[in-house]
Amino acid sequence: MAILQDQNAALRLQLAQLQAENEALKVKAIRGNGHVVVKARPLGGVDAKGEPYKGNVGIYGLGRYPTFLYASQWLKVLTLVDTIRKVCEDGLADGSLASKDTD
Repeated sequence: MAILQDQNAALRLQLAQLQAENEALKVKAIRGNGHVVVKARPLGGVDAKGEPYKGNVGIYGLGRYPTFLYASQWLKVLTLVDTIRKVCEDGLADGSLASKDTD
């Protein structure tokens, strides 16, 4: 009985790892097309290396590495959208900020 439980646990872990790897490959394929992808990484999930997710949200496709923040952090950033937009527009207009086209 214990052997079956160990096998079930190992199969569940392997399934979670394969699902995480599959999602990572999907994101990589989309990122190669210049798309930006937002993905939630829920608590209790497992990545391709078997590491547990921390319950955060990631944005893929902006640069070489994804950006991860917790939901409360994203909500704080979203309250500043108008301010961020104004600073960026002003900085681009006067040449004090650089621009990198990701499309």
